[in-house]
Amino acid sequence: MRHCVNITISLVMAFFMTACAVEEEPKDPIIHIHSKLQDAIVYIDRQKVGYLFEGALTVTTEAGEREILIEALSDDNAWIYSGRLKVYAGVSSESSFDIPYTKRSTQRHKEQIIDIKTAKKERHAFNMKKNAHLMYLDQNKKLYWQNESYSAKEIQAYNNSQTFKKMGSYSYAQNYCKELRIAELKDWRLPTKDELRNLFKQRFKLAHNVKSIFWSSSNFYKRPSHAWHIDFNKGNTRHGDKQYKFYIRCVRDNRP
Repeated sequence: MRHCVNITISLVMAFFMTACAVEEEPKDPIIHIHSKLQDAIVYIDRQKVGYLFEGALTVTTEAGEREILIEALSDDNAWIYSGRLKVYAGVSSESSFDIPYTKRSTQRHKEQIIDIKTAKKERHAFNMKKNAHLMYLDQNKKLYWQNESYSAKEIQAYNNSQTFKKMGSYSYAQNYCKELRIAELKDWRLPTKDELRNLFKQRFKLAHNVKSIFWSSSNFYKRPSHAWHIDFNKGNTRHGDKQYKFYIRCVRDNRP
């Protein structure tokens, strides 16, 4: 009798588990799009879905055969770069596609140029709005200032005279600003002594201010191994050896 009870309980549990099992709903496929084009607009089935940021974009689409199109315009507006690829996106799948491209003259494609330029303006406006909190705009001097917070590790690096992100030597600071990208904006640089002095007067407008020493790009003419730096606590301007480790705040001219 005991064996029968065990069998009955097992059957009930198995039925309960089977009844409770719920099949997962199929998910839309995910596509990772890659290309050497850094600033291309991406279309899927002629519908704009986004932009390649640093040559990559991830999108969710419907299952089935899809046509991916990427388009970009050269800096001098003389060439249109485009690539097209037909792919199949399976249900609940995740795929990566590298899109090759060719170039052609823009002389016979004026309407297409207007479309690409319009899309680039929309993208620029979107990125500027999304990343506005990371920059401070000096309306009078027409300068964008880097306005990111300084982490505990950066503060620790300063206290220990080490290099870490927005903290380092003069040459490190120059290269850091050169490589900086905020809202896809390039052309960042280390500010001059005068620009940094002017920013000190507006320091209370900054979302993130450290009362410490910041590098300028201005060399000390009597000693090429020295450059000017400014203390953002009291505003003192001094020069020091370029190997010293100070804070970095980059700047760029207000242009697209």
